[in-house]
Amino acid sequence: MGDTKLHVTLNEREILGDLAVYQSLAKNAAAFVHRLTSRSGSVTSALTHETHVTSLQTSYLSYLRSCRAQ
Repeated sequence: MGDTKLHVTLNEREILGDLAVYQSLAKNAAAFVHRLTSRSGSVTSALTHETHVTSLQTSYLSYLRSCRAQ
């Protein structure tokens, strides 16, 4: 097994939506990802266009494409 990797998916509707709590969570997650990558951390990220109902599978497939691709 290789290096440990973190893959973060952010939801477009939460970042750009009207609910301040979701905007804050997304903003903090993006800041965290930025801090890790600026320290040469092994972090990948993606922006999804899904809802909470459909995002689990989309996030997992995004992880597979980014971190497990051979």
